[in-house]
Amino acid sequence: MKQFTNLLIIFAILLVCGKYSFGNPQHKQPPAPVATQKVIEMQFQEPVTFVGAVEPDQRSLVATEVAGLVADLLYEEGDFVKKGDVIAVLKQVSLQIQLHEAEAALKESEARLKYATKQTIRYDDLYKKSVVPIEELQQSQSERDAWAEKTIQYKAKIEKLAYDLEHMQIKAPFNGYIISKHTEIGEWRLKGAPVYELINLDSVHALVYVPEQLAVALNQNDPAKITLDAFPGMSIDGTVLAVIPQASLKARTLPVKVGFKNDGKKIKSGLLARVSFSSGNEAVSKLVPKDAIVMMNNQRFIYAVNNGVANPVPVKTGRAHGNLIEVFGPIELDMDIIIRGNERVRPGQAVMVQNNAH
Repeated sequence: MKQFTNLLIIFAILLVCGKYSFGNPQHKQPPAPVATQKVIEMQFQEPVTFVGAVEPDQRSLVATEVAGLVADLLYEEGDFVKKGDVIAVLKQVSLQIQLHEAEAALKESEARLKYATKQTIRYDDLYKKSVVPIEELQQSQSERDAWAEKTIQYKAKIEKLAYDLEHMQIKAPFNGYIISKHTEIGEWRLKGAPVYELINLDSVHALVYVPEQLAVALNQNDPAKITLDAFPGMSIDGTVLAVIPQASLKARTLPVKVGFKNDGKKIKSGLLARVSFSSGNEAVSKLVPKDAIVMMNNQRFIYAVNNGVANPVPVKTGRAHGNLIEVFGPIELDMDIIIRGNERVRPGQAVMVQNNAH
């Protein structure tokens, strides 16, 4: 029984591999139509890569401009806020009472100033007619000036109280995400104390530390390539924003900021970033059209045509250059590779080249 089972297994393998078939040979699958192209070579400037982290271009520790008791916190960590949104509120009752008192005092002061001004005009007229002595006119003028000064003081106090009341509503300075909260409801915050930390992901940059020999050769707007471990297979074009002119005395490296687009805000702050710059050294690479790459079982490979048969060749991919991509593996320049029709081809299948693109 065991021998019979082994024979069945061998027979099944032969069937799968196409080594054994029943019936007329003319029922075999016809050659698959494909288009091919030669592998090409191109000179690249050898890149050098450094590891850094993604940082937002805008980051703010939003603080209180006035002292007060936290009455409400309107957002949590991770929430998105728009510029001008009220994100926290300080208790306002005490200041509102002070404002009402100051407004009442201002009305009284303005009334007294109005009366004192009329009295001064009256005493000035009487003095000119020699009815009152100069001392009474001067006393009237002093009282008018005193109420004028008090009126100015009350107006300034009202402006200060109104300013403080307005800033007891803490607002977002720009569109962004809350990444940390620095207080709780009921806590007293001094002037300048932080409430939230906010970042804007519309524009981001990678900060990397580059050896001084290469860093001094970099200039603003020089190109760079950014890859992120969080997004395998994605390569982003970036430009040098700044080479910060302060080297590390121990490592002899300079911080370099490389800016890049963050469409959809999917790239988050703090992600690991690999930034590649051109080193100036040239290297020869083999390239194939991107359409030649086939994925199967998480393995990249291309189909090479040899004697009318498609043979899979495992490869690893590197840098892209337009529609071409760098490949590494047992690749030769005179190798014919399938660039169209490869999605229907199976290993060892006969093919018919219909549009040879040598």
